[in-house]
Amino acid sequence: MWKNNIKVLIFDMDGTLYQEDSFLERYITYMLDDRYSDKEIERVINEVYDILNGKHSVSLGHYYDFATNSIFTHSELVPNCAFDWDGQKLNHHFSRESQLFYIGDPWCIAYLFGEKLGISEETRTNAYSRVRAEMLTADYEIPKSESLVEVLKNIDVEMKVLLTNAPFESGEVFLEYLEVLPYFDQAIYDGKKPNGMEQVLKMLMEKGYKPEEILSIGDNPINDLYPARKLGARTIFISDYRQVDQTPWDHKVHTIDELVSFLQQFKKREL
Repeated sequence: MWKNNIKVLIFDMDGTLYQEDSFLERYITYMLDDRYSDKEIERVINEVYDILNGKHSVSLGHYYDFATNSIFTHSELVPNCAFDWDGQKLNHHFSRESQLFYIGDPWCIAYLFGEKLGISEETRTNAYSRVRAEMLTADYEIPKSESLVEVLKNIDVEMKVLLTNAPFESGEVFLEYLEVLPYFDQAIYDGKKPNGMEQVLKMLMEKGYKPEEILSIGDNPINDLYPARKLGARTIFISDYRQVDQTPWDHKVHTIDELVSFLQQFKKREL
């Protein structure tokens, strides 16, 4: 059983150590409220949640091409069929002019709309910072999992690594809020995944770990899972959303509770 060989666990943070998507409504509102009417903002918010909840022709796991405003399906990240925003099949193909963006998680959907609607980088950055700060306040706080804290505390592996693309300013306070920071041997912020994931994996391999001894856990396949799979490491996909990317990861869980149940097998054995 491959699980018996695992010596290193690499965890993503957002969508992996907590699951919450109500922030999207506020994030979109903060990006658009200076340029769009309330009715237009409501329409965009509804479309965002339609994508997230599998009620739209665009879905998590698709590529969006900024150059042509089209969507691509893919096989192992190689683009194949193209269609427009409304789901009508197109005849054009991926080309060198294409600017592909993988729609991997809820944060990616917000980024996609910010780019698609021409929102300035400054406005998007301010909206991001505002919504991240709110997520630790009483009105909008993200959910904690006591069982996750307990299992992280008692996992019996050689290394536990936290790798997030969130900057230090919001990454560390999230880990402190979730009460999991003390249980990671290393926390890497602004991780620049997916390239950063590959770099971390190679660093671990240089330390003597074999790829099959490393397990990467995350909710965004292109950031957390594809780089690991490419190098021969193991993968767990955590997501409760419709996902058109059907790559066969080593294990799939839908919720934090299911992840905790899986991680129980790495707990220290009582003597």
